[in-house]
This record gives sequence, C-alpha cells and structure tokens, in this order.
Amino acid sequence: MMSPRPAPSSLPIPTIEPNPNGLPGQAAFADIVGGLLWYGLLGALATIAISCLVLGLGRYFANHHAVSSGRLGLFGGLAMAIVIGGARQLVSWAYSIGAGF
Repeated sequence: MMSPRPAPSSLPIPTIEPNPNGLPGQAAFADIVGGLLWYGLLGALATIAISCLVLGLGRYFANHHAVSSGRLGLFGGLAMAIVIGGARQLVSWAYSIGAGF
C-alpha cells in the first residue's frame, strides 16, 4: 500500500537565487545586451525622426494617409523607447511576481 503524499506546505522549497557570476562569459553577454539596447534606442530615435518628417510633409501636401502613418510611427517610436528604457524594471517586476509563488 502506498503512503499518502505530504501536503505541499510541508515540502522543502529550494532556495535558488540568480547568480551573475555563475556562468563563464557573463560580462561579454551583459555587454551584448547593453549594445542591443543601444541599437534599439537608436532605432526608436530614427523612427521618431522619420515619422515626424512624414507627418509634416503629409500635412503640407494635405495627404491624410501620410499624416496618419506619421502619427502612428511617432507614437510607435515613443512606445518603443519607453519599453526599451523600462526593460530592466519590467523584468525585475515580473521576476518579483514569480518569486512570490
């Protein structure tokens, strides 16, 4: 006959924390991620600049499609910059939610 399973609260919970020095090449990987964030911000800047140009030219030539495309690109570039700038805080927030389980 099998013994009953212990209640989940009586099981030991492993304590594993993130270790930035646990794997070789951590510094190089952190540099790569930082470079990708930089390229993302440059892309957001280019998106905003091009979208403002399209928006202005669309208004000048009374092209409503260009105006709406420029406005969409402008807000898309701003949203991209916000997400890239807050990426570390978003990941930290999500990790803290998961660590609470």
